[in-house]
Amino acid sequence: MRRGFLKNAKQKHSKEGVTTFDGSRSEAISKEPKPLFAESPAGLVSTYQNDVGYKLLPHDAVDYGDDLIFTSLPISPFLTEKLAESPDGWTECLITGSRKREIFATPGFSKRPVYPPETRHAIRPSKFGLGVFATQDLSIGDLILTERPLLIAPAGMRMPGELGYLEGLSEEDQTRICREAWEKNFLKPLFDRFEPETQAEYMALANSHAQDNDGGGPILGILRTNGIEVSAIADPWDKGQYTAVCRKISRINHSCSPSAETSFDLVSFSYQLRAIRNIKAGEEIFISYCDGLSPAADRKKFLAPYQITCTCTSCSLDEAASDERRRGILNSVTGKEQSISHHFDSWFADRSLPDDYMIANSLRWISMIEEEGLQVSFAYMHHLQAMVRSYTALGDVKNAVKYGKILGLWHLSHDGKDDMLRELEDPAYHQRNLEWNSRHS
Repeated sequence: MRRGFLKNAKQKHSKEGVTTFDGSRSEAISKEPKPLFAESPAGLVSTYQNDVGYKLLPHDAVDYGDDLIFTSLPISPFLTEKLAESPDGWTECLITGSRKREIFATPGFSKRPVYPPETRHAIRPSKFGLGVFATQDLSIGDLILTERPLLIAPAGMRMPGELGYLEGLSEEDQTRICREAWEKNFLKPLFDRFEPETQAEYMALANSHAQDNDGGGPILGILRTNGIEVSAIADPWDKGQYTAVCRKISRINHSCSPSAETSFDLVSFSYQLRAIRNIKAGEEIFISYCDGLSPAADRKKFLAPYQITCTCTSCSLDEAASDERRRGILNSVTGKEQSISHHFDSWFADRSLPDDYMIANSLRWISMIEEEGLQVSFAYMHHLQAMVRSYTALGDVKNAVKYGKILGLWHLSHDGKDDMLRELEDPAYHQRNLEWNSRHS
């Protein structure tokens, strides 16, 4: 999982409605942009003050275009209930109307989230501030926690044409003014839709941009620090991604050798956190904010704005050796002559190669991946696939199922769906494969 806020994104502005700037930031913007539509927030229907002149629409409205709107999702069946009274809660959203229409059209929306059978985590002090810890032993695929996010908003500032191009100002001043307008007219009204208790929870989250003096206020700073990618929601244009902030998942600290992964389920409008490897009771749970297969220097550069110094084994001991191993892991699935597909082609074409040729190759890389703590990586998935495919070609259903189960649990941890796990645990699934026992035929 990556942090889901687009940093330093350059905005495109038209020149409509622009006042003349002489280079001074004190000049006023002639017409600050703001959303046009809002729906009364769930839980505050009777007290919501529409002070900023939005056009209020009913909660089930979907007749929107691509304008940004304020809406509570999923819709609570009792719009006057408080968040504490709702078993699953809801999310305050700043999304385009077309995305709301798409979400509402999703089959099964909005079913109840799936929760762990018992509490499996605790938030308590960590050497990184606060952290999330396992309260029992966990294995790959185990569900640790489920929650609906506090808010979902665009991952980058979207400034309509009325803001203008801010002629005569430096790029730094343009960015500062855009951030001020984004906080004032978009994020602050979104924040005001929270109940007071939720506002306090949000403001208690870390803000690594508090001292930046770059125009962003506390709401934007917390969003930039804690935003999580929402892969299931995106507008169909460049930089159309969205980001989310959660009560608990946003408190999980980073490691370049993570132990867990998140996934967003659109149907239940909730995040799941699942173990990607074995976790001992009392162990702090980590996710990765960046690409773990990139060089250590690149990872440090990416993490710098979050004021994070990773202390995992790979970052704190021999970085050069770790970089070499991680580069080898990457090449084992993407390189031309070293890749899995190349080895498979050779194995199928040359029957003089031993039966365990592919198995030995992938087991070597799986061992290295586990030593580096990179079970979250796509390379781990590809080598598990290679193991399943090899045992299928050898007609070994026992081991095909063994590694198929691990592969299915990997997918469960990444997307929250168990359909592949159910297939790969079934011996008949492998025996129906066209490559079944092909190595001996």
